[in-house]
Amino acid sequence: MASEFITKLDAIAGPGTPWKTFIRKLGPLHAQWHSKHNAGTADLGFLLFHWELIQRFRSVGADKGLGGSAGIKPFSTQQLKKYKASYSVKVTVAQADLASIEEFSFELEGWHNDAHMNIGMAIHKNLMAPRTNVKIPQFWQLHYFINSRFEEKLKNFGAAASTASTVVSSLEAGPGVTQV
Repeated sequence: MASEFITKLDAIAGPGTPWKTFIRKLGPLHAQWHSKHNAGTADLGFLLFHWELIQRFRSVGADKGLGGSAGIKPFSTQQLKKYKASYSVKVTVAQADLASIEEFSFELEGWHNDAHMNIGMAIHKNLMAPRTNVKIPQFWQLHYFINSRFEEKLKNFGAAASTASTVVSSLEAGPGVTQV
């Protein structure tokens, strides 16, 4: 059975959806996911939800809409350091070890929360409000950085020849879907 939130993301990112329409509809959905996640009732964990979110963001061209012709680029570690959000997650993920990728997700989410606050204060924008932060390019830069770290860990977690999409599908079908 597909995740409630994947179904909702698909509904707002169908073929031909203008990127501005996607972003407008995303705010309430993003806030709803955060509310359920914080209550422990979301059917999709932090990393999986945001990974799926970025796939749809790109599919409707929002990366170029918000990021210009070059598109959104992830923050570099130097940029994060400048914003007092130095990357500090050091969890090792082992092949097929669900507990280690869940721990990575938990640690990365905690770092991410602080990074949202610090970056928002530095740029004088509210990156803590899930209804509106999706309209701010720095939100996406941060989540592109997070996605890159997640995909690095997916290479360790999955078989050597697996793609990120294949490993994500496997995780979404398994027991850790609400924790990753």
